[in-house]
This record gives sequence, C-alpha cells and structure tokens, in this order.
Amino acid sequence: MRNSNGYGSVVKLSGKRRRPYAIRITEGWKQEYDIDGTPVGNPKQKFRYLNYYENRKDALYDLAKFNQQQAIPLFVKEDKRNYVSPTFLEMWHITEKNKSNLWANSTYMCYRNIAETHAKPIHDIPVRELNYTILQGLMNDFMAQGKTKGVCKVFKSTISMILSEAVKSGFIEHNPAKEIKYKGTKESAVKNAYDTKYIKQLYKSKDFKDQFILVLVYTGMRINELLNLKMSDVHLDERYLIAGSKTEAGKNRIIPIHRCLIPVFKKRKGPYFLGKKPLSYTTVFNWYKDRKNTFHEARHTFISLCDEYELNETSVKRIVGHSTRDITDSVYTHKTAKQLIEQIDRLPYPDKL
Repeated sequence: MRNSNGYGSVVKLSGKRRRPYAIRITEGWKQEYDIDGTPVGNPKQKFRYLNYYENRKDALYDLAKFNQQQAIPLFVKEDKRNYVSPTFLEMWHITEKNKSNLWANSTYMCYRNIAETHAKPIHDIPVRELNYTILQGLMNDFMAQGKTKGVCKVFKSTISMILSEAVKSGFIEHNPAKEIKYKGTKESAVKNAYDTKYIKQLYKSKDFKDQFILVLVYTGMRINELLNLKMSDVHLDERYLIAGSKTEAGKNRIIPIHRCLIPVFKKRKGPYFLGKKPLSYTTVFNWYKDRKNTFHEARHTFISLCDEYELNETSVKRIVGHSTRDITDSVYTHKTAKQLIEQIDRLPYPDKL
C-alpha cells in the first residue's frame, strides 16, 4: 500500500552496503538554473535521509515510529554519511590539513583566498546541504565582480576540490560543484614581451628590484620559483641552478645561468635568493605595483627572446618547464647542463639586444 503524502518512504540504496535500506523524507523542492539565472527543467524534490538499516523490516518500523512521535535514533556512528556533516569552512580546513603539503606556496595562497574570502557566503552551510543552485548562485555573484574566464575556472576548481575531499571522506555522495557553469565577464589581460629598451634599463640599473626582474627575463622562471629559490641550489661556477614547481615537467629542472646574471647571483648571500626565508608574493608584488609590466610577462619575454635568437625548441621547453608531446623528446633526448648553457649563450647581453 502506498504511503500518504509527507509520510516518508523506505528505499534501497545501490551498491554493496552494510545498511542498504534508508528512511527518506521529502523536504520541499529545488529548481536548477543556468549561468544567466534562467530555470532549467522542472523543479525536483529535495530528500533527506534519516537513518540506515540492514533490513527493510527495521526501517519500516522506525518510519512508523517517526511519524507517530518523531523520535527515531538518528545518525549511526559507524557510517560517516550519517553524521551531521562539517560546514564548508570546516571541510576547507580538513582539505587544507590533508593536502597543503602537496601545493606550492602560491597555489596554497590562491586556494585559501577563494575558500576563506570569496566563499564566505557558504561558510556555515553543511556540505551535505550544498547543491547546484547554491553553488551556481555563488559563482554568479563572483562573476558579477568582473572576473576573467581563467579566474572563474580557478574559483570553480577550488570549490570542487574541497567538495571532492568531502566525497572521499564519506560526508556526501557526489560533488555538486562539478556542474557549475561560468563565463568571463572581463577580458583577460594581453601578455606582452618587454621591449628591448626596458630590458636595457634593467641591466644598467644598480637597483636590486630591477635586477630581480632581469633574472626573470633571462631565466624564464615563474615568480614563485624565484621567491623560493635556495641559494644552495645555485651552482654559479658551473653556471646552472636547480629549481622549478607547478608541473611534473617543471619540478627540479636545470636552468642555465646567462653570463649577464652572474654578478646578480654573486651578491646574494642568504639561504634564499631574497634573504633568510621566502618572501610572499604579496610583499614582492607591492614592490612593483606601480609598474605596468607583470611578472609573467618577464617569462613571456624570455620565451620570445629564445624564439627570436633561434634557440633549440626542446632546450627551451626544458628550461621553462614545459612538457614535450613528442615521445622522442620526452624519453630519448637528455639535455645536459652543458648543452643548455650553450643554448642560453646564444642570447646576447641585454645592452646588445
């Protein structure tokens, strides 16, 4: 016999479970929306699972008791999915504890900024109550601030990463963040190479802040790689250094030192290139906040110079940490420090550009 509306039901869950039967009650309806806020499809019922059982008989008994006095024993301790789930902010801290040792410092700072600042509206919502509608609304508000497509992509991936950790921990069954849609509401900045006049100014300058940029231009390093560079990894006599992060191809790679950079490296005496400990990106960014050129444009400049002076393409990929698709390059070509130095010496001194 069919139960009356609002009574609830007993359902059998898929997969191999110790308690495959569950009491399920209806908690209203939910409507999904597209990126522009237009309703998609018909509203769907929202369900809440009250408890789990080894057999259908016990579940039906407790469902009847629930409807009589609302007093069944909820949340069996053996199953994490029956706990009152952590909030989004608590889940972020769990993710942070489990995975932060795998992230570069700049990556960690990016994730933390999104999770603790931009995701603040959902901080106190238990992860089991987060759904597509809530998360898409959060994304819509984020896009309304005028964000590029790339920034929106990072925003989505951060939220999705945290909820994926909730799935792995057994707090939720699926990750609703995977369905989030986004589009850029601001054009991405065009990356331009530095002009030769500016590079010559950097080379002639005695200001370390200019020399710092020159190192980026003549090594192709990412900003966080230089911030975290240990001077013990700089082999000045052999004219190469060991550095790299972010990708498998980029980790612990050999980067040749152009002759024009030798005086700059000789002056660095601390454990790290910038002193006793790595400086934060924010600190260094504030040094250059009034300059029109970005740090990443220095890396783009290096690649452009390598192309202009016809350096070996495989060597350039090794230096900047780009993967090579050609299996011959990836497996059979082993570029030594000597070969990479020979290539970097094809670049003229800055005052000869």
